[in-house]
Amino acid sequence: MQAYEFHDEFILRTPLRPYRNSVGPNEIPDLLQDEQIMEALYLASPVLQPEVQKWLNGSLPTDKTGKLLRSLYKYLMRLCTRCTPFGLFASCTLGKWKQEAAQIDLDPPLKLKRNTRLDNEYLYALTHHLERHHALRPYLKFHPNSSRQIHRQQFRYIEYFYADGMRKHKLSAAYIDPYLNTVLTTAENGASIDEMQAALLSFDDSLSNGEISNYLEAVIENQILTSELEPSLTGPSPLMQLLEYLRPIALTDETVDHLLQPLEAISRQMETLDKQVSNTPEDYLRVAELLTPLGVAHNPTTLFQVDAYRSGTSVSLSAKLQTELSNCLEFLDTLDDAAPSTDLLRFMQVFHRRYGRQSIPLAEALDNSMGIGFPVLTRPAVANPLLESVNFSADTDQSPTLNWSKYEAWIFRILQHYTGARQINLADLPDELKYPATERSASDLGPTLYTWFRLLENDQIYLEGAGGSCAVNLISRFATAHEDLRELTKTLVGFEEQHLGNSTVLAEVVHLPESRTGNILQRPDLRTYEIPYLGRSSKPDQQQLPVDDLLVSVDIAGKEIVLWSKKLNKRVIPRLSNAHNYANSPLPIYRFLCELQQHGEKRSLIFDPGVLRHKMRYYPRIQWKDIILRPATWNLQRVDYRNVTPKSIHQWQEELGLPNRIVLTEGDNELLIDLQEPLACEVLCHKLKKSPRVMIQEFLVPDKSVRDREGQHYTNEILAFLYRSEPTNESRINPPFLPHPSVKQRAFGLGSEWLYYKMYTSPDEADRIITDYLLPAGNHFLEQQWITDWFFIRYNDPDHHLRFRLKLAQPAALPKVIEYLYRHFQPLLQQRIIQKLQTDTYEQEIERYGAACMELSERWFMYDSIATAEMLSCIEGDEGEELRWLYAARAIDVLLDAFGLNPKEKESLLLRMKSDFAREFNLDKNIRSQLAAKYRRYRPLLSRIFDPQVEHSPIQELEPILDRYRQRSAGGIRAIGERTEQPLEELLWSYVHMLCNRIFKSEPRKCEAVLYDFVYQALKTKHILAGKRKQASSLAT
Repeated sequence: MQAYEFHDEFILRTPLRPYRNSVGPNEIPDLLQDEQIMEALYLASPVLQPEVQKWLNGSLPTDKTGKLLRSLYKYLMRLCTRCTPFGLFASCTLGKWKQEAAQIDLDPPLKLKRNTRLDNEYLYALTHHLERHHALRPYLKFHPNSSRQIHRQQFRYIEYFYADGMRKHKLSAAYIDPYLNTVLTTAENGASIDEMQAALLSFDDSLSNGEISNYLEAVIENQILTSELEPSLTGPSPLMQLLEYLRPIALTDETVDHLLQPLEAISRQMETLDKQVSNTPEDYLRVAELLTPLGVAHNPTTLFQVDAYRSGTSVSLSAKLQTELSNCLEFLDTLDDAAPSTDLLRFMQVFHRRYGRQSIPLAEALDNSMGIGFPVLTRPAVANPLLESVNFSADTDQSPTLNWSKYEAWIFRILQHYTGARQINLADLPDELKYPATERSASDLGPTLYTWFRLLENDQIYLEGAGGSCAVNLISRFATAHEDLRELTKTLVGFEEQHLGNSTVLAEVVHLPESRTGNILQRPDLRTYEIPYLGRSSKPDQQQLPVDDLLVSVDIAGKEIVLWSKKLNKRVIPRLSNAHNYANSPLPIYRFLCELQQHGEKRSLIFDPGVLRHKMRYYPRIQWKDIILRPATWNLQRVDYRNVTPKSIHQWQEELGLPNRIVLTEGDNELLIDLQEPLACEVLCHKLKKSPRVMIQEFLVPDKSVRDREGQHYTNEILAFLYRSEPTNESRINPPFLPHPSVKQRAFGLGSEWLYYKMYTSPDEADRIITDYLLPAGNHFLEQQWITDWFFIRYNDPDHHLRFRLKLAQPAALPKVIEYLYRHFQPLLQQRIIQKLQTDTYEQEIERYGAACMELSERWFMYDSIATAEMLSCIEGDEGEELRWLYAARAIDVLLDAFGLNPKEKESLLLRMKSDFAREFNLDKNIRSQLAAKYRRYRPLLSRIFDPQVEHSPIQELEPILDRYRQRSAGGIRAIGERTEQPLEELLWSYVHMLCNRIFKSEPRKCEAVLYDFVYQALKTKHILAGKRKQASSLAT
């Protein structure tokens, strides 16, 4: 990872209590005497507390004891072994990398710092209650719903409702009549009910106050407008936001002050809780009672959320460790051949087919009914009540095909080779098993990332992985309450900003999927811009990028999806700086924005067995040198354990070869099981009985270097942060082209001034159709003055066909042209030379060529089509195929000359084009070597083609065609140069691409990849030789 450096701070995560292998029934009562442990248990499961007390005083029924002990075992083992933050069960500590040896001396548990806050579900219910309070309502400002989209006089938006206790979303729409338009216009930058009432009354003075009031209430109730009282997910805690909003109002309004006082009291009481070493259930209940005057019900089992933070006298790691980690990450980077997001790839393909190079409002493109949705729908989203809640997916394919990637096939070969091994070291593989080398660019990774690992006994490391859309994903939720973590997150975000050019901004996605989910989504205000979507932004209006400000377009050649802000006139890269799993979100816009974060980037560096994860019954520990990448793992089905009982468990352990200490793994949940402890065996057997499959891993013993000042050592997990130390070249993205107001029409169907045929035929027959039918027809129509322009292109969608387009001189010519073409094409249809002939709608690519140059470009298309057809008439056989690409090379040079490019400008354009195609086809060292050898073979021919002074050019007979092409197109090319709104280099890229499209009859993009490489080298050589001749001439003079 030479392009990256480690930030000098890291996060150490440790459980509440020191490490222990197991806990038995006789030890549990002693542990439960610890008030801090009892508080942690109460916060995790308040309903468990009474059962624990009954068991301790001997009044719990015997038949409930087993269940309670199993629960206590899982909780107590968690607070001794698991480092994942969860209430008081684990904590974070800030550490530093240093040159000297590692030294970690933590404060003991009794000095834990904590932050207690009210659960977000309650706070959101409270704010909705307060929104309706008669005293507070007049002060509130309301804004249009942040998911809004205006389409055909409809205000389309997402509203939520609750079903089965879950927050659900649905698409709603309201017709924008003059009254709603008045409300929306007034509320655009926030408006009170009084202000909206005044606007409506000004619009229609016949309305009564009651009618206006009822109308506005309905608009708010239907969530067309939302209030500013809703907490923001970025900034201070939700309770603090609410207090800061109410305090200035309460100074002059006694009723609002009565609402404020209970909240102030709760805030003070929670600060008191955080100053105590431990608190009792009664302490929490007293705080909960303060909520009663507010009149909003709460769930006592989830009312309080707590995070823990632990300090230390010294928390440092040796910087030497960074080298080991960096080398291992670099190795993992060479393994990855993971494809980009299939959802984004599918989106690009379908978007390009439907919209071409247009920039489309984001909400329109992702609308399931009028756009293409996301993930892209295989069929239109049409309401069908009969099929609602019926899922047929389970019946579609009972035996799916297993498709292995190159990477997964490699892992399988290794596991087969080392069958029966307990450990595989990837650094020691024989040459025939090493992963095939691929050239990668470090720019495939984001500007910042995090890596997480554990320190193990015998100076080993368990590297769990690296990645993230940004380095702060896993720490941002703890940064709101802790100043040092807040500074760390802002520093890491600052590294991201350093890699942006002037034409790009990062924007935080602000979205609340569920009220309770807000507990893990809350984070500081980190970025200059925010994209609010069903979530309130903490930013002023000028720093908000609402959904209706965003345009999306696709550069299919560059394989890029571009999000653009109309307000800023800049590219927008969305960021979600938290750990929310958005993959199952039903909301297309939110999911798309989150997927787009790492578009074009590698998402993670991790040793993941992929499809083998659940297919192999056992795979051994995987290492790279001294770094463990994957513990030994057993994937077991019910058949493997259906007869296991606590009495037979040791025989089962021996049959499978399980160590004494194992980890029961479910997602990211891990439970240490000591098979020598009877209670642990009972817990395992109970889990096996309920589960159709389980994953078991070996337990990796933690290093004893992570200890507190009392000498007790802890399990550990470390989050380190990397940032790109080398600048990256910003992708060159042009602003989206918005058609000029003068563009009245871009789509031309049958009956318009354009006639458009598709002729499905083979690539070989296409050449004959072009020379024997299209060229004579085009010339005839021009002579008869039936048309003014015609051109053709080749296409695959997916079948090969020709697209023949003709611009009629007058409507009366349409039947004449159709009759002529029918008469000439009908025999080809009968002979099945043309398999299918159909008309279609011609959509001008105004985004590519510009409104001012669209007609001029179409005229150039005709001249290029004529020249290509004339060239095809002159070539045949194998020699002709060679002349085809040599002519293409010369035609490119002629075109660039016509536009007045000097040698340096030609080289610059061709370098960009050849580099883009090299990326598209992943031209590795082997392919580049083949290209170089082929170019050396053809270099003499190419040098003669590009030197007009040389006699006996291999395409000498074709030069008259190019001369006529120059003469025909000269005037139009001058006009294009004068009028173009596009950068000339971008326009020429398109012209060169279309020139090649007409010439090559098969695999045109591969042909372009080779041709641009050859033309670039030939022109560069010509330029160098010309410079040397000039220098020699001046010296001679």
